[in-house]
Amino acid sequence: MKISDIETHVRGNILFVAVRTDSSVVGIGESACWAYPEAVASVVETFAAALRGTDPRRIERHWHLMWRMGPFRSAIVGAALSAIDCALWDIKGRALGVPTHELLGGAYRDRIRLHAIIDGADAEQLGRSAARAAAEGFTAVKFDPLEDTWIDHSTGEIAARAVERATAVRDATAGKVDMIVEVHRSLAPHQIPALLDGLRPLRPLFVEDPIQIDTFDVQTGLLAHGVPLGLGERWQSIWEVREALAANGPFIVRSDVTLAGGISAARKIAAIAEAHHAQVSWHNWLSPVSDAATLTVDATIPNTLTHEHAPAQLAAFGDAIRTGWRVDEGYMVLSDEPGLGIEVDFARLPEAGDILHRQLHEIPFASDGSVAFAR
Repeated sequence: MKISDIETHVRGNILFVAVRTDSSVVGIGESACWAYPEAVASVVETFAAALRGTDPRRIERHWHLMWRMGPFRSAIVGAALSAIDCALWDIKGRALGVPTHELLGGAYRDRIRLHAIIDGADAEQLGRSAARAAAEGFTAVKFDPLEDTWIDHSTGEIAARAVERATAVRDATAGKVDMIVEVHRSLAPHQIPALLDGLRPLRPLFVEDPIQIDTFDVQTGLLAHGVPLGLGERWQSIWEVREALAANGPFIVRSDVTLAGGISAARKIAAIAEAHHAQVSWHNWLSPVSDAATLTVDATIPNTLTHEHAPAQLAAFGDAIRTGWRVDEGYMVLSDEPGLGIEVDFARLPEAGDILHRQLHEIPFASDGSVAFAR
């Protein structure tokens, strides 16, 4: 079996990859670098030139070929490599007629705990969303505690309103549902103590990405406040995770399978986390393709905490992407279909405006005209 071609398909901010072979087996992958899909597609084309005519089953060799091809690293390179790596694992499972998770040591668990992403314009609406999720069987939910106007709020006001929202979620679920509080790297370090001190009595499962990702020691140093943190959504390699865990870990590792090196690297990240007694809850927020790749890893590692579940985002693809993974009362039942367990009809994919489509200039500005961080 040889790779005959590698195609890219961009829809909105999502880049899909199709790796085709001379035996008609096709593997599908996806990139999580939603800000620059065209740039990722360009790198995929560079990698494709080196991979055409090679055996797609030599996945580890191909991973290092792509990583070492040039002495440069970036989210764009990591995303391109990740998409191809996931597609190669899809091919291997399809060619052997087994789910890819069977090739990764087999299923560690029978089903995977989900955390549902919920939203609401205010605390009351957020509480209702949490109650609905609990009624559907979810035992964990994730939400953003910041209002749209957060950038002009005082530190105390940011903390107070976040605590109000988190309290509404706790009360609506009688404290029986774990809370993940997603801050989207929006705050500065001086704003974090008030937020974490306010959230601590509510015992969140973890607070995700409270500050920007640029310094490992500052991020992990926030663990000293005694609230579990989830970090790593934008990290791009196993080495970044190792450095961060070695600094002040453990924390909940939030790397993205379709950004940080694909299934191959995700397995290594999970092992590094395990060596630090850290659990993993991968970032996962695009299509059923990235969902399936992430679930494939979740199914096979011992330290999966929860899997991120975004029902509205997944449903936006309709029947253009068919998946063998099935939700059952807050858990995901493992697919028994070959490969990653997905089928994609590229001709029927929704147009850009119907799925994830975000302009880079859609970032917040403060009332004084200064630029905040994109969320």
